[in-house]
Amino acid sequence: MKFFPRRNSDESPKARALRMVLLVCVFGAVLWGFWHNSQRRLEELSAREVLRDETGTLTRADKDALAARARLFKSRYGLALKVRVYKNAPAQRPAGPGELVLELAPERREAMLTLPPLVLRAVGRDAVRRVEDGFAPYFASGAWQKGLLPALDALQTAIDEVSR
Repeated sequence: MKFFPRRNSDESPKARALRMVLLVCVFGAVLWGFWHNSQRRLEELSAREVLRDETGTLTRADKDALAARARLFKSRYGLALKVRVYKNAPAQRPAGPGELVLELAPERREAMLTLPPLVLRAVGRDAVRRVEDGFAPYFASGAWQKGLLPALDALQTAIDEVSR
């Protein structure tokens, strides 16, 4: 008994070649699908690490914009951006060697930016204060979510000025 019996096929060599080409195309499409899905899942996981929102007030568009900004900081400066929104007081943990941490407590109207020591030395404490104080009008109006991107823009400008 043979597991793979040879068929007596009247199939032309062109038909066999076409079948092989189609098989390779199907195999390639499946590989591309797996690769695309893996990339999408990695982006979703990294976006989850960027933002922790205890208040639950950020919209999907806000989260997507923050994830895009985190990718920009990572690709341009090699720094991981983390945004933490707390119901109560911010934890004020030191940033890791390659982390920018923006902590917000909207109810207490507090914003705290923690930078790695080298970045802090380069941009200066004034730039950090400008970013933190830039949230005051947004906290006053109750729309602190709208202050996230302008704050990150100010930080990006400060880093760009130093890197020139």
